[in-house]
Amino acid sequence: METKDTMDLDTLNRSILGTISADIKECEDYQRAVILPTMKERYQIYYADKEYYKAMFPKLSRTSSVVSTDVTDTIEWALPSLMKVFTSGDDVVSITGHDALDSHKADAMQDLINFQLQRENHFFPILYNWMKDALITGIGLTKCYWDRKEAVKPVTCVLNWTSLQELRKTGVEITNISQPDQFGDYTVTYNSTYYLKNAPKIENILCTDVLYSPDAKSLDDANFVAHKKLVTLSYLREMEQQGIYANVDQIKGDHVHGKYGKDDIDTEMDSVIGDKYYNFPSFSPDEARDEVTIYECYVKIDINGDGILEDMIITVCQDTILRCEPNYMGRHPFFAIAPTQDPHRIWSKRSYAELIGEIQHLKVALTRQIIHNLALSNDPKVIMSPEAINIEDFNKGRSVIRKKPGYTMSDAVLPMPVTQIAPYTFNFLEYLEGQKEQRTGITRYNQGLDASSLNRTATGISAILNQSNQRLELIARMFAETGIYELYRFLISLNQKFIDQTTVVRLSGEPLEINPEDLDGKFDLVVNSGLSIQSKAAVGTQLQSLLTAIMQTNSAGVQVATPHNIYNIFKKWLETQGIKNVGDYISDPVIAQQRTMLEMQVIQTTLQTLPPDVVQYYFTYGSLPIQVLYSLPPYVQVVFLGHQLPQSGQAPQEPMGAMPQAESPQFSGTGGAVTGVVRPIVKQGSDVLSPTNQIGQQAPDNRLPAGMPTEPQQGIGGF
Repeated sequence: METKDTMDLDTLNRSILGTISADIKECEDYQRAVILPTMKERYQIYYADKEYYKAMFPKLSRTSSVVSTDVTDTIEWALPSLMKVFTSGDDVVSITGHDALDSHKADAMQDLINFQLQRENHFFPILYNWMKDALITGIGLTKCYWDRKEAVKPVTCVLNWTSLQELRKTGVEITNISQPDQFGDYTVTYNSTYYLKNAPKIENILCTDVLYSPDAKSLDDANFVAHKKLVTLSYLREMEQQGIYANVDQIKGDHVHGKYGKDDIDTEMDSVIGDKYYNFPSFSPDEARDEVTIYECYVKIDINGDGILEDMIITVCQDTILRCEPNYMGRHPFFAIAPTQDPHRIWSKRSYAELIGEIQHLKVALTRQIIHNLALSNDPKVIMSPEAINIEDFNKGRSVIRKKPGYTMSDAVLPMPVTQIAPYTFNFLEYLEGQKEQRTGITRYNQGLDASSLNRTATGISAILNQSNQRLELIARMFAETGIYELYRFLISLNQKFIDQTTVVRLSGEPLEINPEDLDGKFDLVVNSGLSIQSKAAVGTQLQSLLTAIMQTNSAGVQVATPHNIYNIFKKWLETQGIKNVGDYISDPVIAQQRTMLEMQVIQTTLQTLPPDVVQYYFTYGSLPIQVLYSLPPYVQVVFLGHQLPQSGQAPQEPMGAMPQAESPQFSGTGGAVTGVVRPIVKQGSDVLSPTNQIGQQAPDNRLPAGMPTEPQQGIGGF
């Protein structure tokens, strides 16, 4: 007998399934009516599909199948410039702290996200496909989610009774507990969980795989956004083992693989972007390979009946709810970019395919007409009289065609007249090329193909390139301000939610440890205002001119730039040359100043622990006696050897003594200041460095400047 709670749960499930099914049907109907035919045609134009043009120009297709690839050429020429903007070394989106306390955390977050994009996701091909989808179809989509995979390893340790009870409370799987030893301790073996992978995952998604509310003006405003995926039963069972899915046992596969297991939308798109290969359906006895379609829905729904919409993640398959939980991400995981955006709709009515497609259609028609005309001119048709010649000789292609007597050649054969190509045909083709350049901004100057240009000056060419690059720079800016900006914001949120262990990243230079506390803060995102398609050589020239002007102004007594400003110019110049590890070539003066202050603090702290006569010796000769120097910790020796005071006399030459072990340095947790006292091993009255304990065969130390006073005979500091 069903209880009231069971009946309420069934009622809730039916209500949720009814709402989700209605949303899915509405979105798929909109996709079939609007998106699918338009997207299919855009891909056909991009690929210059011959079957597409055969249907468009059936008469011309009888004699020629030549096509023009203007859309493909334009997109392929635009991609290198756009990719250079986003992968040339500069951060397109910079992360800054909301206040001064978050500045260091912002740098750590920036390094972590760059590491996740470049090393863990191989972002270059993802970004390339993202932009290419946007240029072809009018919208490019990616999906970002957190990918966490865990594994266990056995750990053996010795615990007392109290620690063993605490271990049991944690819920870990204890595999073995030995008998207590004589001290009452137990040797315990348990399975410790660790992460095989704990990072964001980014993947490209075809537009037809994403469903959204037809009346939405943007994906963020849509009440329903879903990802339609074809997955295996094995995938569903793995997700159930991880505790993400439930009710997987109610899902049944059909044992059909290949195109016959897909719906009509997937089949339509495969006919355009896939290989034109039609195979028979394959039946596999392995049930784990069976494929089913699931809908991963990010929906705003009133699930508790309070009249307020809640953000939920609901996954359904075959009228079964596999997952239903609040949306912990706060938004859907999809990110869209578009080269041209319509203000009040998601799906753009015009992409590059429509923008240049008309010109490509005209060029295909004209090119085929020209080829047809040239074919008739080079191999003209003739009118022949069967009464004047032996027509059988002509039909069989014999080398000798017999002419009947009483007929002249003009009576036997008459060439078919061919109308010559209109003289303005090629002018019209040139006009179409100019129209394409005006619509796209991809000119022959950009491509380096205009060798007949009348403008031979560097200034003139640069001005033309800057003007033609404006549209590409606008597209790059739109990409950065929309999808890429939102992706960075989403990655910040995911890292703050899921990074719970110390992470080591290494992009260039030394490895960097990032703790979860380093990511806890408020951050602002700033899109690089210098986003430009300019060549690196042009940017380098501008930086050199700027540096020259600053140096001239500073030399005139007007300090317009600090050493840190000049360092930033050098850093930017090295980055334009493709050098990312700039720390190997130049040093930040701010860091150098901080290091100098820290070293001076170490010197002052050390001098306070030395006898007065040793301190007097240091200020007199600019260095410590060799015996005292070698008694200090190694890092203190390096500091003293790197800081020589100016002197006016000659320091004594002393034999080098044995170097006893020094105490380890002690630092505070903040700022790197020395809190412990650095004490030398050698003290007053010690004979460790006496003449009888010296290394007699060693040459005297010659590192001190000449011309210093001679050390007194009784020694310094009682040595």
